[in-house]
Amino acid sequence: MARFDQAAAVAMGINLTDLHCIDLLKDGALSPYQIADRLGLTRPAVTAVLDRLTESGFLIRRPSLTDRRRSEIRLTALGRRRAAKVFGQLGREIENDLGQQSAEERARFVAAIDDLSQACDRASNAIKS
Repeated sequence: MARFDQAAAVAMGINLTDLHCIDLLKDGALSPYQIADRLGLTRPAVTAVLDRLTESGFLIRRPSLTDRRRSEIRLTALGRRRAAKVFGQLGREIENDLGQQSAEERARFVAAIDDLSQACDRASNAIKS
């Protein structure tokens, strides 16, 4: 994954932290607080990420419709296109490889990935404690 992330960041002309932020936002708007929490960054660090990505035309900040004190961060059309290009390529490659596996093998693979993800979450939480 690290090689893909690096190649995707280079292709988009951004750094890895900015790429991870775009990855979070490809599924919809988030608040700066949510982004900070999910990326494990401080709020000032996220502000710098958002500033860079806004200046690059990848993001737009809008006031929240439900809470005037908050803002929502969304990908722009450019951000969505660029994210779709790089992450879509990854999806196609994975689909090509997994498409050759039986349903049972795919299910085992997905279960293993879920287990690894949960192990990473537990380790992350333990390190923070």
